[in-house]
Amino acid sequence: MPEPAALFWDRVDLREPVFNADEWARLPAALRGALVEAGILERTANARQVACDACDTGHIEKVFDVPSPDGSRRFYIQCPENGRVPVEEERLFRWAVNLDALVGLAAGLLGATGGLEQLVPGRVWAAGRLVRGGVSRKVIIARGLTWVDASAVVTASQHVRVATPPLVLVIGRAPTEDLWGSKVPTVVPLEQVLHLGPTAAVRMETLDETLGAEVLQPARGKRKARRSGRAATIDRLTDLLRAHLRAARDHAHTLVQRRRPPELLPRPTQAQLARQAGATEATVSRCLADANAKELRILWHAAEDIEQVMSFKG
Repeated sequence: MPEPAALFWDRVDLREPVFNADEWARLPAALRGALVEAGILERTANARQVACDACDTGHIEKVFDVPSPDGSRRFYIQCPENGRVPVEEERLFRWAVNLDALVGLAAGLLGATGGLEQLVPGRVWAAGRLVRGGVSRKVIIARGLTWVDASAVVTASQHVRVATPPLVLVIGRAPTEDLWGSKVPTVVPLEQVLHLGPTAAVRMETLDETLGAEVLQPARGKRKARRSGRAATIDRLTDLLRAHLRAARDHAHTLVQRRRPPELLPRPTQAQLARQAGATEATVSRCLADANAKELRILWHAAEDIEQVMSFKG
């Protein structure tokens, strides 16, 4: 049985992602309500053509509308077999996908730092940096990676062609590796990561499984065995903040090289750190106050000081 959101993801892969009334009715009611409430589905102009439901051929005909004496409007199509066939206005309703709202929801749930930036309207977004396992990765959300113009429109972005290939969350079908050239990023379909429904959520375990050793394995040698309990969480949070400071440092120096004033990447909130560390927000707060978490507190405060960020050596 297909996933309830399968029809939605299939439609989003089209150049003009719009649902007609029949397709709308095939979406589960709870999913429809959630998508409308989130601003991801919006009413758009009525259809100008509709399939005939008065005969067996299902032919598509132009919709005519005429005013009624009471000021309302009536709609009909012309069927070769049955003549004028009335059409209920509800059959003409259409809903368009608001891509920016969809991407904004995904980026917010990911907990990446650095904010969301649209690079190519309706096609490519930079969604900040995601820290998993103490390693920072730039996140790109892209659409239309199997379209004929994908190479020219998507991969031409300097945000994609960087020294360290980003994590690319693709809306729709994933491309072959030939699209990327010599530096192939990690590509994950967004539908495998973003759960849509009455309560939207990100499946971080899917990302972890996909990235696997590439991100979650420490970069250098064997590390000391982790201590249990709060000490282990403090170690984990310290790694996350080190990774953030490295990303923030690189971001600031890149701006300087472009003759722009350095700016801070937003420090992850305690709630974001909690999600990334697999802990609760209350646990993060207790770790920051722990007498044995001196380095953690130093990094926490350094992340809001541009001079300390730019001189960070970790």
